[in-house]
Amino acid sequence: MLARAAVSLALALGGAACSCHASHADAGNHSAASTTTRAAARRVVLASSRQARVRVIVPARVFDVEPVPPKPPKLPKGAPRPIGPKPPKRPHLTAPQLRAQGEARKLQAAARDLAHYLSLLSGSDVVAVREPATLEPGIIPIWLAEDARQRFGPLGRHADGDQAFRVVVRSDGLGLYGESDLATGYAIYELLDRLGCRWFMPGELGEDVPQRDSLGLAESDEILVPSTLYRGVWYADDDFKRRNRLDGVKISAGHMLEKWITSAEREEHPEWRAQIAGAAQPSRLRWSSPGLADAMADNIRKNVAKKPVDSVSMSPLDGVNFDDTFDTAIDARDWDPTVNGVSLTDRLLFLVNQVAKNLETDQPQLKLGLLAYVSYSRPPVREKLHRNIVPVIAPITYCRPHPWSDDACPGAKDLRDNVIGWSDRAEQLAFRGYAFNLAEPAAPNPMLGAWSYDLPFLFEHKVRYFQPETLPSFETSLPALWLGIRLSWNRRQEPGQVLQELFERFYGHASAKARTYVDLIDRAWTDTPEYSGAGLGYERRFTPALLAAARYAMDQTKAACATDVERARVAMLDESLAQLERYMAMERALSEGGLVGLAAQYEAWQAKAGALAEQYAPNSAFGKTGWGGPTGVYGYYMKRFLEAIYREADRIGREQRVLTPRPLCQLKYRLAPLLQPPIADAAAVLGDGDPSMDVCRETWSSIGQHDYFGAMWYQVDFDPGALAVDKPSFVWLSRVDGATQVWLNGQPLRPKDAAPDAAKSVETHLKPLAFDTNGALRPHADNRLTVLVRRTRLAELGAGGLVGPVIVYADR
Repeated sequence: MLARAAVSLALALGGAACSCHASHADAGNHSAASTTTRAAARRVVLASSRQARVRVIVPARVFDVEPVPPKPPKLPKGAPRPIGPKPPKRPHLTAPQLRAQGEARKLQAAARDLAHYLSLLSGSDVVAVREPATLEPGIIPIWLAEDARQRFGPLGRHADGDQAFRVVVRSDGLGLYGESDLATGYAIYELLDRLGCRWFMPGELGEDVPQRDSLGLAESDEILVPSTLYRGVWYADDDFKRRNRLDGVKISAGHMLEKWITSAEREEHPEWRAQIAGAAQPSRLRWSSPGLADAMADNIRKNVAKKPVDSVSMSPLDGVNFDDTFDTAIDARDWDPTVNGVSLTDRLLFLVNQVAKNLETDQPQLKLGLLAYVSYSRPPVREKLHRNIVPVIAPITYCRPHPWSDDACPGAKDLRDNVIGWSDRAEQLAFRGYAFNLAEPAAPNPMLGAWSYDLPFLFEHKVRYFQPETLPSFETSLPALWLGIRLSWNRRQEPGQVLQELFERFYGHASAKARTYVDLIDRAWTDTPEYSGAGLGYERRFTPALLAAARYAMDQTKAACATDVERARVAMLDESLAQLERYMAMERALSEGGLVGLAAQYEAWQAKAGALAEQYAPNSAFGKTGWGGPTGVYGYYMKRFLEAIYREADRIGREQRVLTPRPLCQLKYRLAPLLQPPIADAAAVLGDGDPSMDVCRETWSSIGQHDYFGAMWYQVDFDPGALAVDKPSFVWLSRVDGATQVWLNGQPLRPKDAAPDAAKSVETHLKPLAFDTNGALRPHADNRLTVLVRRTRLAELGAGGLVGPVIVYADR
């Protein structure tokens, strides 16, 4: 609680006032940004000569609300329970009561912040009191919630989620209130925002409260609503989210569709089960089944009765394989090249529209979230969209490293058309894009070019729920995250101005140099013709020349710092760049044959990743999460995709005789759309007419085959020099995506350690493969290596074929 015996808050830290600006937000379908009545531009002085002239009046019910009780500490496994009476059970509260209590606690914290930051801004104590008492002459009251409404009148406006609020600034008092406690909190932070307070990232390091000798605002009376109905990031502390008004009515869009049917209902209705490749599925459902939609609606109705919510998800479980029998008849035959198949959107809406219609009679306000994702990304062709369905744009298979305005990026134009198509058919949209480089999030990735275009485009096309997937990555993606936070609150802001303020205020004296560095990194993402995900294509994106320029810019940035805070903030950029330099050193060592030591370098990278994750956990930076393990999310993805490669490469370098001191990278290639390994035919012979690619640096994406789902021939001739013919030798493909078959000098090779009668092909996803040459390798002669790889799965990484060096080695 704010206090019980005392009437003021104890306050610390320091700071003072700053420039003022008004935020004019709008709420989706509202045409006006605000309702404003301005008197003559008289200035209301809140502080002068570092002496505050205000007092915060907190309604008694908010002042006295109980804080969240701390969780009892976890007992060690096997430890006896403490002796003594059990704590009394807290009274049972309904879902609406719990929501009201939660919002009251948020308002209490916001009121505490109001007094705290006004103290910092003014340079003197500002108290928050439960009772107005007698105000000293010259003291201006700041009324909150119902106290403000009583003095300044009804709000006069409504927004979904009760998010409209009013900010009144008059010489006889200020009024901050909304149609809910949540909205009153918005009004509090609107005032602090106008006075210059910023929370650029979680933790004290992200806070910026500039100092001025005087503090004031022009008289005004404004009724405002946010630009969006929901704003959120996944990883940040509650204080950061509250202060940046990351809240509202969230659209549920997780993979839930199949869970609306119980196991008992599946047993009772086997005809509801999907058939895939002739087998009934334990989880997948046949969306065209009569009665299925009504059963889903009934189960949703029961669930909502127990726990009222604003939204439920109708998004299917993840994956691309659904019913391949009867349901195909309700497809609209709309081809989707990103998944190499027919769009399933109309099929899915055939079911979800029925559920929505069933629910509208007694749940008219319940929103049904539906991911526009993978094989149901495209807007419908036949089905009309029920008004309660909210499509959630989740472009996992489309252009991600580049802004959507870049038509060279595969699918960028289609993605824009998708968004426009959905906005033409739906009343509102949500956005669940990706604020990180999927599957390799450690590299600096500011996304300022991408989101400077993408976010305004989305908000112009009915995106009213901003709920992107994010990671604890404020050190890599601060510009994008800050753009999302600011533009989702007020979409009328100009992205360039938002970014300019960020750099000037966050990096201070080093702002110009920091911007030079960040722009350099950003251009590496947007100007490089590479469109795959994870670390694929990094050798094209982060060349030695680019890294040298980035290191020079970073050194310049560090030298420009003039305060400890600036140095601490720039240190995060520096650590992030250093990790990228270590990462690229390993990738280049692998490509250039420096195999020995890769395991040790990998361990050192992981250790540093873990240390940084712990150090910067309060700042939601460097990937610290519960699920990421001891080295955080960054280490998790490194382990998943690269550990096996680096360890095996190191073992080969130490224990084997490498017959290709310079790994094989430049290979001829030829598309083979119809082939499916293993094949019984002889290997193809590639000639002068076939192009070549550097598999150590290039991907199918960078050679114009981003959405290719067929097979690819590769071929290279090499001379292993002298070798001991009595020793076993092997072909090692360091990183492969797909079903793979290998020939050496025309002889099919079997996978290493496979039985003689085993299949000649093997399938893997971005992992190494080894094949036994079985006597086919010829010393002191040209040898022809031929590889056939077919892409076998839809991966959001844009992978396919060989994406790493080829090494031939023999036992010592």
